[in-house]
Amino acid sequence: MRQILLHSLVGPKEQVIPKEYLPPSSLNVLLKLRKKELTHLIGLLSLHDFAHEMLQIVETKILKKIYSFLTEEEKKILKTTTAHKEPYSVCRIGLEKWDGTELSFRHLLHRRGLARLGAALSGQDPDLIWYVCHQLDIGRGTTLYKCSLPEPIPGISEWVIRQIEELFTNLDIKL
Repeated sequence: MRQILLHSLVGPKEQVIPKEYLPPSSLNVLLKLRKKELTHLIGLLSLHDFAHEMLQIVETKILKKIYSFLTEEEKKILKTTTAHKEPYSVCRIGLEKWDGTELSFRHLLHRRGLARLGAALSGQDPDLIWYVCHQLDIGRGTTLYKCSLPEPIPGISEWVIRQIEELFTNLDIKL
């Protein structure tokens, strides 16, 4: 039973190196975040995708409704992200499927944030990815794991890592 449990948690390689021995990476800072802080970061990352889709929304009624859902911190980040051009084409969030509620809006954003964090983790040490995924609940962790590729995504992984570093700097997160 112990072996089955270990295999289900760690996977086929059956060993995870201690956090202290992970290779140097600017993303190792994610290991210092609690689940709540990590999910908050994921939500903020999603604003980079939303900023570009927001520019295509022409109905002011929809924009006002969306802005009413955002916190002051999110509005500030959204304002700065709309000024930056992404070096790659961003997938649409899928607002056409949005039912108009804040809960479904947050869900759409969160999925994009997980995909963006997965892009940043692509090419990182598998043990780092394992630790970050296991800081989250099983649903989010599984989604993040599926979004993290063994090799970095050329031009994208580096860009998203810089966005994460920028969020840490701008938010002045104390670790």
